[in-house]
Amino acid sequence: MLPSFNPPDILPLPPHWTVRLSRSLFVFSSGGALYFFIEILWRGYSHFSMFLCGGLCFSGIYLIHRICCAVPRPLRWLYGAVLITVVEFWCGVIVNLLLGWNVWNYTALPLNLLGQVCLPFTLIWFLLCIPADMICGLFCRLFRIELPQKY
Repeated sequence: MLPSFNPPDILPLPPHWTVRLSRSLFVFSSGGALYFFIEILWRGYSHFSMFLCGGLCFSGIYLIHRICCAVPRPLRWLYGAVLITVVEFWCGVIVNLLLGWNVWNYTALPLNLLGQVCLPFTLIWFLLCIPADMICGLFCRLFRIELPQKY
């Protein structure tokens, strides 16, 4: 008699891993698309790397929303603005400085760091985190994720 094939023994994945993966891809692609289209509205054009950067940022904001749900909203928005600034800096280092694609350049703006991030845009990211946090709340309700009581 041949041994039976039992996929859970070969792939020890947690239950419902496909649900978590599909939710994560949905959040990532929603954030990437939103950021891509916001940039088109703001600058008139965008770059595919901005989809990836926006997806990473929105995924991070979604995690902040879920993990820090008991934290006051303005503090969550501040966390989001800092996260976006850090992600944008490293994306800029890779895309603009290492690969030389010159997708953006903030050297003419005040308080910039290597021309990749600047304080005025960090303030804009703070304001964009307000609707992003609300969208994350909608996603949690859509996914039927229970969060502890929040402010």
